[in-house]
Amino acid sequence: MEVSTVYSVFGNKRGIFHAIREAWHQASQQRDLTQEALMQEEPSRRLELMAHLTRRQWETGAEMVQL
Repeated sequence: MEVSTVYSVFGNKRGIFHAIREAWHQASQQRDLTQEALMQEEPSRRLELMAHLTRRQWETGAEMVQL
């Protein structure tokens, strides 16, 4: 009987970090907010959305940043 380990699921440390990062990106809505900001023609609105994105990143992933 083969014992299932974290490495059998993710392959290696890079795979583990990739899964953690993907979960973080989804929780923070990072990609959606970035796309929305880039579509803005008004610089002040773009800056406002990027500031919001940065705040969401820290709120949802301060532990990830430490990794």
